[in-house]
Amino acid sequence: HLIDGHEVALSRLKQRLAERPRTVLDTFVAIFGRKINPDELGMATGEALAHLNCLIYRGEVKAAPGPDGVTLYSLTT
Repeated sequence: HLIDGHEVALSRLKQRLAERPRTVLDTFVAIFGRKINPDELGMATGEALAHLNCLIYRGEVKAAPGPDGVTLYSLTT
């Protein structure tokens, strides 16, 4: 069940990234299905980065600095 839930979150994340490049903070709703409270920000960021890194490892997502220097994640083409 844990793996299935993880794959569902990865699928939602890829759908969100297909719309446009996103920062890690922009991925929270896609992964968690809700807004994140300020007291959850650290843990949510770590979990979101783990999901993004999984997709990078699979070759499905790439990371690049945006115009303001913040990392943007997008689907590979």
